[in-house]
Amino acid sequence: MTTLDVALPSLPNLRDLGGLPTRDGGRIRPGVLLRSESPSLAEPHDAVALADRFGVTDVIDLRRDDEAERKPLPPALADRVQRHAIPFAVEAPPHVSDAMFASDEIRPADVGRYYAWMASENVAQLRAVAARVADADGAVLVHCAIGKDRTGVTTALTLLGVGVEERLVIDDYVRSHAAMRMTLPRHDPELTADDIDRDVRLGAPAEVLAAFLAALGEEHGSADGFWHVLDPEGGLRAALDRRLVTRG
Repeated sequence: MTTLDVALPSLPNLRDLGGLPTRDGGRIRPGVLLRSESPSLAEPHDAVALADRFGVTDVIDLRRDDEAERKPLPPALADRVQRHAIPFAVEAPPHVSDAMFASDEIRPADVGRYYAWMASENVAQLRAVAARVADADGAVLVHCAIGKDRTGVTTALTLLGVGVEERLVIDDYVRSHAAMRMTLPRHDPELTADDIDRDVRLGAPAEVLAAFLAALGEEHGSADGFWHVLDPEGGLRAALDRRLVTRG
């Protein structure tokens, strides 16, 4: 079982996370949680489609303020949705980045450890995202710049929090790899498909998200352990489950 295709040509990394099964026999509701690259890249007709065809009422923007100022939501979408700015900290301090990227060749494990650092550094932001998703009336779109790193960490933890199996969460992350071949050259025209395939920082190989989950396990015992940090009382997680999962 994979996530649902929602084809919009100018947003190749867009998808609906509905349809994924949970361990207890439930399923993620379609039309509730979507992920993508920045909608600032959308053609006007695709921006309209996000709201009118896919029912997006809330857009969660994980980009820094300066990124959002340079590339704001297109007016065709901004007039139809509520935007929630929840900027992630992404610049690891030198003592962290030096330890993660000590070798000349960046490995999937290095990127996975960076993702784990990012998750730990953005607990308040992840909590805010979960609350917005749980409280929204319509579909929620989560995005960053290219829809892979900040968005990938956020949606992975969201899906794990409501019981989607790790292998399916990894499969969803990998779906961004093909999209990167179309999305990244729009940010840097000199990038080629070969560059994206060779550099684990640019692509979305399964080994990166597997390394992220392993790093979470080392620090917290499991993704469930990390959720206990995010939501010690469990109320937010329960609300997210009610919003996202259908059973029976």
